[in-house]
Amino acid sequence: MLDREPFNKIICQQMIELYDNGEYIKALIVGKDSLPSKDGFKVTIDELEEEILNKPNEYFLEEMEKSLRVSDYKALEIILYYKGIIGLDYDSVEKYKKVYEEISNMQGVYILHKSAIDDIQFYIDGFDLIIGQDRYALKCVLSDYEIEGITTIYKTNYVFEKGELKYLGTGLVEIKYHDGTCKSYESDKREAWEEEMEAKKETQKEEQRLKEEKEKAEYLANEPKIGMTAEEVRNSNWGEPKDINKTTYAWGTTEQWCYPGYKYIYFTNGKVDAIRE
Repeated sequence: MLDREPFNKIICQQMIELYDNGEYIKALIVGKDSLPSKDGFKVTIDELEEEILNKPNEYFLEEMEKSLRVSDYKALEIILYYKGIIGLDYDSVEKYKKVYEEISNMQGVYILHKSAIDDIQFYIDGFDLIIGQDRYALKCVLSDYEIEGITTIYKTNYVFEKGELKYLGTGLVEIKYHDGTCKSYESDKREAWEEEMEAKKETQKEEQRLKEEKEKAEYLANEPKIGMTAEEVRNSNWGEPKDINKTTYAWGTTEQWCYPGYKYIYFTNGKVDAIRE
């Protein structure tokens, strides 16, 4: 079992050095690996994290923008990890979150799409595209447009020294090379991802079915019943009547409540004694 205090000591020393050099995001990345403990090194780590996270939102937004410019996956990841503590709202991080989720889904080993040969073509590690012994930085190019001036849609492409990479969906990418060729590649995890997504869809369908059944049961349980008062009927799923016809006799009153669809509820002395549907 890893001894927490010596490990946290190393983390603490690295954080202090990075902090003193003004490399605050790198300090956060290092600090995140610290282990829960009551030792003094962990206390210092937590204090440094808190001090960094109290910096203005503008600082973190600039750092996220920089992370896209320099293809820094870890920096983007750590800022989004702490976005709630920092206090960054949804609109300010939406495009960065889209890029991070997309590039996260692209991680792994790729082979030619629909090929009988399973030869590895390249790897994606962070923002790095690794082909053989060569490593290329994927530069994210973001474009946006609005639908009816309300919803902003962000589109992404990734350019590198040999061409342009486009994310097509779960475990599937396309590369247009500068020599004019265009090829599709699939992740070796694509089949597992598709099975996982299909299982999630089935789970969501079942959850929706159970929700609808519950709502139906609650609706039926809230139907008007014999013996209800006028207030209870108003609170039922029939609600307020369209018309009320009231008759007063020597022995009491009757009311006919009229609803759309030729539905009626009859009251005698304030209590439901008949329902017609």
